[in-house]
Amino acid sequence: MNRLISSLALLSIAFASHAQQFTAQDEASTTKSVTNISILSPAITHEIAVSPRQTILLGAELGVISKFNISNGIENSFTTLTPQIKADFRHYYNFEKRLAKGKNINNNSGNYLALRTMYIFDPIVNKENFLNYNNGLALGGVWGIQRVYKSGIYLGLSIGGGFIFGDEKFDTTGMGDFHLGFNIGSSRKK
Repeated sequence: MNRLISSLALLSIAFASHAQQFTAQDEASTTKSVTNISILSPAITHEIAVSPRQTILLGAELGVISKFNISNGIENSFTTLTPQIKADFRHYYNFEKRLAKGKNINNNSGNYLALRTMYIFDPIVNKENFLNYNNGLALGGVWGIQRVYKSGIYLGLSIGGGFIFGDEKFDTTGMGDFHLGFNIGSSRKK
């Protein structure tokens, strides 16, 4: 629980120090705020612009975690479902290129690089194979794409890696997600 409080405190400080008045003088800039809900992998996210190219995304989701190991020449793999909360500091890098091609950048439809922090709660199923990572904090980096179409359909994909700090263990980990759902609200540029 202390890790969760520490993570949220650091995110709040980062948000407060980077927050600035949003202006619409730059056509190729992030949308002020975007809220999406994912059905394929249950999640809700809210993304807030902190500059023309950077956002902070906060989300809650039901994540799938897989673990692979080889012991005495025998391969084992385990999968579980875990509630997670995450925070990304995203940098969108291709808005100008998308606009030049006549593509949509509304609701932060673009490609990004992100620093990701995730707090992973106790697994819901298959707990015995994930004892080392109960209530774990994961930190890392991801590359991702996000698209919100005119119909309101939302598509998000990210992949990367980082470190996980569990109750009993520190380890490297892959990070990523795939979301398919709907845009349920956005605040346009002024």
